[in-house]
Formats: sequence, C-alpha cells, structure tokens
Amino acid sequence: MSTDGFHLEGFFRALQADVVSLIGFLFFILLAYIIVRVAIVQGDVEFQRVVNWGAGILVLLVLLIFGSSAANYAASNRIPRNDVDGSGVYDQMNSHLATPNPSSGR
Repeated sequence: MSTDGFHLEGFFRALQADVVSLIGFLFFILLAYIIVRVAIVQGDVEFQRVVNWGAGILVLLVLLIFGSSAANYAASNRIPRNDVDGSGVYDQMNSHLATPNPSSGR
C-alpha cells in the first residue's frame, strides 16, 4: 500500500512501539481510575468529579502525545523516490536485482 511515496505498512511498523506504549498508558490510567473510584466513599461527589476530570485530562494528554508522534513521523520520514532524487543509486539497485548472482548457484 503506497500513497505518493509513503508506505503505510512502514508507517505502522515505525509506530509499533508508540502504539504499545499508548495501550500500556491507557491500561494504566484505566486501572488507576478503577482503583481510585472503588476507594472513594460514595458520598464524596466532589472528589469523584476531580478524579473523572483528571483521568480525562490524562487520556487526552496521552492521545495528543501519540498523535504528535505519528504526525512527526509522517512529516519527516518520507521514503525517497527515484523521480525526486535523480541519483543513479536506484538504477544500480534495480540492475543488481535484475541480474542473477553467479555465485548463488542458481
């Protein structure tokens, strides 16, 4: 899958560590939120609002950090293309791929 020299598979592979971190952070926030909600006395409505607000802010912050990381990668790591680069490196690579290697025994 490619769009204008940008390969989505490579993009998703590059973001794999960020996605794992995102899932881990969201799981941690959810776990902490559940523990705090269970520990809160039912009558303390104001503290429940603060906990809800804090959890929401943390989730938004984690999602914004992930989004900025994805946008940064997408903007700065485009795959070089032969028609833009103009060097002979791509032609050499293609010629090496097209001709079989005599030492490989094929």
